Amino acid sequence: MFQAYSKNDILVSLELTDKQLTVLAIVSNNDYSRKIVRELDGTKDVGLMVKEYLLHDRVRSRNTGNQDFANATRVFATLTQTPASAIYQAKTENKETFGVLCKRLSDILGATEEGEEGRL
Repeated sequence: MFQAYSKNDILVSLELTDKQLTVLAIVSNNDYSRKIVRELDGTKDVGLMVKEYLLHDRVRSRNTGNQDFANATRVFATLTQTPASAIYQAKTENKETFGVLCKRLSDILGATEEGEEGRL
C-alpha cells in the first residue's frame, strides 16, 4: 500500500528548503545529517552544499571512509547517471575478465545449489 505525501508539507515539517531536502537525500546514510543540513544555506547549489556538509566538524570526524557522495550528487542534483552504453563498452573491453567472473559466479551458484558452500 502506498501513501501520498505533499512535498511542500514535508519541507515545512522538516524546516528545509527544496535544495536542502536534496542534500539530505544525498547524505542520508547517517543519523546526524538533518540538523547539519538545516544549517546550510538553502539557496546555494546542491553540490556546494554537499561539500560544505562534508567539511562540518561532526561529519569529518565520522567520515572515516572519506565518502564524497559524488555519484549521489550527480544523480540527485544533475539527474544524470552512467549511461548503460558505457557499462556495456567497459564490459566488452574487458571481455576476458568478464568471462572469468561469469564462470566463477556460475560455479558459486552451482556449488550453492549442490550444498557445497565449504568449497567456496
